[in-house]
Formats: sequence, structure tokens, C-alpha cells
Amino acid sequence: LFRELGFDLALLLEAGQRVASGASPYDPAMLAGASPSAEDLFYSYPPPVAQAASLIAGVPLGVALAGWALVAAGGLALVAWLLARRGRPADPVIAVLATMALAPFLFPFAIGVLFGNLDAAYPLLYGAVLLAVLPGSGRGAGVAAGVALALASLAKLHPAVIGLWLLVRDIAPHAERSTARLAVAAALVTVAVVVGGSLATFGIDPWTEYGSVIRAGSGADVVDPRNIAPVSLL
Repeated sequence: LFRELGFDLALLLEAGQRVASGASPYDPAMLAGASPSAEDLFYSYPPPVAQAASLIAGVPLGVALAGWALVAAGGLALVAWLLARRGRPADPVIAVLATMALAPFLFPFAIGVLFGNLDAAYPLLYGAVLLAVLPGSGRGAGVAAGVALALASLAKLHPAVIGLWLLVRDIAPHAERSTARLAVAAALVTVAVVVGGSLATFGIDPWTEYGSVIRAGSGADVVDPRNIAPVSLL
């Protein structure tokens, strides 16, 4: 049951187990250049994700999935609490209760939790960025936003465009200019530390293998022939 529900988390733990045993976290077939099909499941995150997962690779999947659900739900509740405190006269307790009551009906979050997908952490990570750009935010909020943005970008890459948004905000004159600048600086420092630690500990091979996986994935057939939805066909 846990394997079927938390298949995304299972892929991360298996990649972590391979790293812990000294092997590559990536599929040997993809490293050889084979392109996956739409329904294939494979590890394709950057190396630091599997390297971090190697620290908990021995944890049973059910325990890891339950822990991830608590982290995701706790992060969402924390952001709701902090946002409600900033937006008077909202009651933080009511805001948290309402948010958590609605969360199971928001499919991106609910499915992320059930599958053990890293996307379930986005409410916490993106929420930290949002809190940093609100009026009156301090330097601590800017640093937290930068660290959160870096972690999201190291896992999925595309969240890095939020850094560009922060820089664009910095062009126009407004009170939060220095906070946005600080968040971008903190993100760059965090990325440098994580990538540097990865290279120092595991060498450059995982990163060259990641490049091979990206090239193989770019040739994948992204349409499942069983999906006859108009958008898929188009």
C-alpha cells in the first residue's frame, strides 16, 4: 500500500540507497542514453536530493511517508499562521484551521502528500518568499526566503525564476527593495554551499551523470498513448 501511495518518495529513498552504497542514483539505461517513455518512473532530480536522501535511506517507506506528510502539513500551517499574523484583523488560529480544512481538497497539495512528492513542500518554501516581500519584513525574513528559494531550485530547477521576479521587484522604488536583494544573495550563497558540499563529498561524477539524464530525458515521448484527452493529443 505504501509503495503504491508514496511512489515518488520511494524513488528518492531508492536513489538514496544507491548513493549510500557508492553507486549512481540514476538509471543505468538513461546514463547510456536511452530515453524514457511517458509512464516510466525514474529518479531525475539533481544529485544533492539523492545525496540528502541517503541519510534516511534506511527508514521504512511508511514511516518516511508519514513523516513527510507531517512536514508538509506543518509547513502549510506555519505559513498560514504567519500570514494571518501579518494581515490584521485576521485570527491566526481560525486562519490555520480553515487552511488545513481546505488543504485536502486542493489536489496539487493533497496528491503531493499522498505520493511523497517534493512539491508538497512548496507551500512552506514559497510562503517564506511571500513573507519576505510583505511590507515590514526584516532581514531574517529575507535570509529565510533566500534559503527556501535555493532549496526549491536545487530540487526542481524551475523555481529559480522566482529569483528573477525578486530582482525585477528590486528595480522599482519601494520599501522592500533591500529585502528582495538580500533574499537573492542568500539564495546564491545557499546554492554555492550545497553544490560545493556535494562536489567536495561525492565528486563531479554525479553532476556529469545528471547532465546525461537531462539529455536522455529531453528525448522522451511525453505523451502516453493511453491518454486521449484533447490537450494531450494537441
